[in-house]
Amino acid sequence: MPPVTLSPYPVRSAANSRAARTVLNALGRHPVAAGKQQALLVCGGASIAGVLTRLVTPLAALAQAPLIMPCDERCLPDHHPERNDSALRQMVSDSLTITPLWDEAQQAATAESHHIDWASSVAVVSMADDGHIASLFPQRSHRHRDQDWITVADAPRPPARRISLSADALHKVGHLVVLVFGANKIGPWQRALHNPQDDAILPVCHALQRPLPTAVVVCPQDA
Repeated sequence: MPPVTLSPYPVRSAANSRAARTVLNALGRHPVAAGKQQALLVCGGASIAGVLTRLVTPLAALAQAPLIMPCDERCLPDHHPERNDSALRQMVSDSLTITPLWDEAQQAATAESHHIDWASSVAVVSMADDGHIASLFPQRSHRHRDQDWITVADAPRPPARRISLSADALHKVGHLVVLVFGANKIGPWQRALHNPQDDAILPVCHALQRPLPTAVVVCPQDA
């Protein structure tokens, strides 16, 4: 059985605090390999806001802060307000540096150039009501052997082009934190728990298949 820790909370503030503590504890768990960078990969959307605000002060106080970048990105012009990195910068103001994942001018991902040490890194993803995480959407193939980042050409909502952590990267990142926030997400999450191999229908099932620690924080409260 994969090492999944499930933490249900009735109110969002407690869930946010639990997720933030989990991230901080995980960041200090493994030494960073020489020539590599530790990364904190965070989802976009409203779910991350309360968690990220709790991380700003302790992350800024670290002697060696991790590289912070989105788990996935919309392929839009740099600084576009609908990009995940733009939203994340607004959440943390100038306290932390958010590293872009997509370079529109070069039409290329930037993540490969940072030499991420996956074993020491942490990813925080939010499950949507259709069960998708990052830009791994239902009814699509998520397996891309030896690829940490994948391009998505047919996202169900515009813009269609995205770049995302691959399922393979989610399986090897040192610690994964999954946020299941909102009443409309409890049903899909329960279906995933009962069918953990059904990742084509509910991509969040990848979190249940990992050989490495996964923390799932569940809260039915929307905000």
